[in-house]
Amino acid sequence: MNNLDKIVIGFNAPYAVMNTLAPKQAWEPIMPGLFDGGKTGDGAEKLCRFCGVISAASTAATYVVAKSGNDELKKQMRVINGATMIGSAACLSQFDEDKDFNNSSFAKPFKYGNMALQIGIGAALLKDGLGK
Repeated sequence: MNNLDKIVIGFNAPYAVMNTLAPKQAWEPIMPGLFDGGKTGDGAEKLCRFCGVISAASTAATYVVAKSGNDELKKQMRVINGATMIGSAACLSQFDEDKDFNNSSFAKPFKYGNMALQIGIGAALLKDGLGK
């Protein structure tokens, strides 16, 4: 298991748990408008749970594949994880800083910082997986 695998697991595991099991309880303190008909409206909880399932699948697959001895499979998994991380950043772009975060000063740093992390990790995974 290399450092990129550990980063994927460490980054995704908390999101997997909170988004899948208790999105409302996890995000209400940070995004008080999210579940009150913000930009994502009634689909907010479904969107959170969907992101949680993606994070859980990515975390589990990364762990299993990283523990295997097959280097080619590890590279393929890193390509899949890279695309998933970039896709998750695109998903996060759908949240509205004003409506979903109730104009919180935390909104833009959280949203864009998280997106930048996901894109950065995704790009590193793609680079490693594609061998470039």
